[in-house]
Amino acid sequence: MLKHDILQDFFSEQKGQIVCITDDLSLFRSLRYAIGAHTQVPDDLIHFFSEPEAATQILEELHKDKTPTIVLVERKIEGEKNTDMILRISRLYPTACMLVVGSDITKDMVAYFYEIGAKAVISKPVSADAIFSKLTLCLTTSKEQHLKSYVWDLIASASSEEALEAVETFIVNNPNSCLAYSLKGDALLANGDLLKAQEAYEHANEINPYFTEPLKRLAALHKHIDDNKALELLQKVDRISPFNPNRKLEMAEIHLRKDDTAQATLLLEKGFKQASQEFSLFLGDMAERISALVADKIPHLAEEYLEKAMRVKKNFTLLDIHMFNKLGIIYRNKGNWKEAVEVYKKALDITPKDPALYYNMALAYHDGAKRDEVRRCFNKAFDLDPVFYRDNAGVAYNIGSIYLGYGDKDIARPFLEHVLEIQPDNKKAKEKLKRCGKD
Repeated sequence: MLKHDILQDFFSEQKGQIVCITDDLSLFRSLRYAIGAHTQVPDDLIHFFSEPEAATQILEELHKDKTPTIVLVERKIEGEKNTDMILRISRLYPTACMLVVGSDITKDMVAYFYEIGAKAVISKPVSADAIFSKLTLCLTTSKEQHLKSYVWDLIASASSEEALEAVETFIVNNPNSCLAYSLKGDALLANGDLLKAQEAYEHANEINPYFTEPLKRLAALHKHIDDNKALELLQKVDRISPFNPNRKLEMAEIHLRKDDTAQATLLLEKGFKQASQEFSLFLGDMAERISALVADKIPHLAEEYLEKAMRVKKNFTLLDIHMFNKLGIIYRNKGNWKEAVEVYKKALDITPKDPALYYNMALAYHDGAKRDEVRRCFNKAFDLDPVFYRDNAGVAYNIGSIYLGYGDKDIARPFLEHVLEIQPDNKKAKEKLKRCGKD
């Protein structure tokens, strides 16, 4: 099929659409010219957004409707790195064909964009002919993406035999597809055939040594069984694509199991630095993961990285609330209740109507023997949601215990009764309920 026929088929037969996310009007005009020079396309099939967040609704709609989609996304928007959006597209809309455009994309970032699913990375300045060439290249490789989605859907629905059959059929006509062999490994692994899965991944790596997926699968197979081999494979992937901060955490985890805390600390610092430079949206998540990873062997780093994330990150979102809660708990466990209160106050700036935050703040005030503040925070939590505790026996028990400790037996009683509704054999709740004057 000729290149212009590929593009025509995408719009007319597949009913595909293009989403362009850029603040560079000349890039958007080049895109329109590249398409218009080869095929007639209605205006409503090409969407332009100068703000990344504005594109999320149409991307969600196209993904939900299973509409074939090409996303042309700028590396920077208004001078700010747009890596967060690129990562979100790769995670939330994996079937979309993504092209990343930029003028200062390093070799390491190119490798990372390909690793997370970009079909092309285009350096600016870019001509209409270059855009057209990349678009058609993207569409010619999309059949592998459809196979990937189809196979993973089958595996998720416990139809690994059918998935394996689909991959084998594809391989007959595409014997040099490293992705197909990697998917064959996925299907075999889901079917419980570890040895043949390993062989499939190794063959995929032989076809294309720079394709990272089979190496990552092999590393996952060896992890906990042969950590040295897993680490060797992860290091190989990291040499190919060194800008993935999550991989630094994977390698650090192995070093911690080997009691090599020095190397683990070095990798954690590298991973966090990479994340803080490029992925601000997920920085809180990374800090939480580091905190959990080091809690046993390097506990002081748990607090350090959560604090560092709060200093480095410019704008917080609901995704960061867990980070605030985690840091608050660490402070409370160390007896630093005032610091915990301040953390919860900052979290309330993000989501002021979260009853759980007021509950946590009440516990911190209770640590500091501030009864009036405890009551105020509990009352605020109940105002926002009178039964926010109903699915958590631990929360109900804590509230009942605190009120009982204050001598408020009538207030404490229903919370302790609720604990026993969830956990009828809870001895501590039974004992405290007796102290309220009721068996």
